[in-house]
Amino acid sequence: MKKIASFFLALVLCVGLAIPASAVGFSDVPEDYWAKEAINRAVSDGVVGGYPDGRFRPASAVSYGAFSLMLARAFYSGELVAYPNGGTGAGEAIMNRHNILNDTSRASRSGGAELPREDMAQCMYNLLVDLGTAIPSDTEYLKAMGSMSDF
Repeated sequence: MKKIASFFLALVLCVGLAIPASAVGFSDVPEDYWAKEAINRAVSDGVVGGYPDGRFRPASAVSYGAFSLMLARAFYSGELVAYPNGGTGAGEAIMNRHNILNDTSRASRSGGAELPREDMAQCMYNLLVDLGTAIPSDTEYLKAMGSMSDF
């Protein structure tokens, strides 16, 4: 009887693990939530995950460490293998190696500190530079801005 119960439990666990988190859904992300598709894509791509209580907490602030880990998973996933424990420390180490946290207020904050939007924007700019993306010159920027009637 114990063998049958153990087999059944193992089967249930395997089936449960085979269902992607995005298919299960998060209790705090309603079907009509504006970012539901993006959240599901990020979950299925392994960039983010929910909390153990089944919530995603889309309105919660993001920490430097969590954002660093998200960027590492999305853009430098090959480097994460050097960090078997993963976690936010791994993300921050990779971001520091690529200078993604440069010019942010990170130096005066812990990895668990809330990431202000201006620092998030700076991180994204630094990421684009690190990835070799062509950044428009001031002249190109002003020309593009001038072509937008509602800018």
